[in-house]
Amino acid sequence: MVAALPLVNRRLKLLLNMGGLPCDCWFPGGSLLLDPSPEAPAALDCLLSAFARLPWPLVRLDPVPFDDPLWESFRAAASRAKLSLSMREHYRIGQVEIGDDWDAYKSRMKGDQRRNLNRYVRRLQEAGGAELRIYRQMTPDQVDELVRRAFEVEDRSWKGAEGTSVLRNPTVFEQYRREAQLLAKWRQLVLAFLELRGEPIAFVYGWFAKGVFHTVKLGYAEAYAEFAPGQQLLLRLLEHLHADRDVHLLDFAGPLADFHKLWITRSYPVGSLVVATPRLLGRGLFHAYHHWQPRLKRLQHFLAGSPAPEPAGAIDVGVS
Repeated sequence: MVAALPLVNRRLKLLLNMGGLPCDCWFPGGSLLLDPSPEAPAALDCLLSAFARLPWPLVRLDPVPFDDPLWESFRAAASRAKLSLSMREHYRIGQVEIGDDWDAYKSRMKGDQRRNLNRYVRRLQEAGGAELRIYRQMTPDQVDELVRRAFEVEDRSWKGAEGTSVLRNPTVFEQYRREAQLLAKWRQLVLAFLELRGEPIAFVYGWFAKGVFHTVKLGYAEAYAEFAPGQQLLLRLLEHLHADRDVHLLDFAGPLADFHKLWITRSYPVGSLVVATPRLLGRGLFHAYHHWQPRLKRLQHFLAGSPAPEPAGAIDVGVS
């Protein structure tokens, strides 16, 4: 196999069936698979030629990291196939470039951030000090125990009080547990805790692959908010990663938040690609999506009295 794109049926606004990636709001699923070989462009051309036989007029691929070389190759193949494609950015994801000079990275921080972090560190030391614990090699029983331990910390935050923590949704927790078991089997799971006198007050759930550490979940116990435990955990974790030559990047794996902006050195766009199948209905629906959907959204924001979103980066790389 040189190239593959998993697709499932999806409903748009309960009105239109369209193709899409197998994912949901909690877990991104399948994505474009492409073997980095000389045959890759020809394989993508073959893949895109099959769009004419798909049962849907449109295919909406989301979430897609636009700068990923795989998706850049996909867009180039769509252009060669003269397929209409719309690209709309939804958010950005922040990253921290990891080098071997921790002091140089810290010097990039703003003065206020460094002073605040130093103040929180002193407070925590006065309260008894804290310890960073990182788990990477775990038995199946240890995985279950540590995953529950992590989400118990989240449950002691405002999310638990509002009933939105992972532990309050058994189905979602079970999905995380099963995901963690697979990641541990592949030796990619990473669980990190900041502990105060043996009690976890902050955690990171993530995975490590191909030199990148993805921080999927980060949370802290609300009772210790005065110490900024989430920031202190991230500070110590980044220092640890700078000493690990196998790591070159930390990826926050979610929409860019103000908290991320304090740490990141770069970011990348994520959004949706909508591709029209080469039939009359596909081209007509694509024209409506490409030209009228942004206008309707702006009208909705205007009528609601809320600021309109930034114009989306929609492009047509083929024929409409």
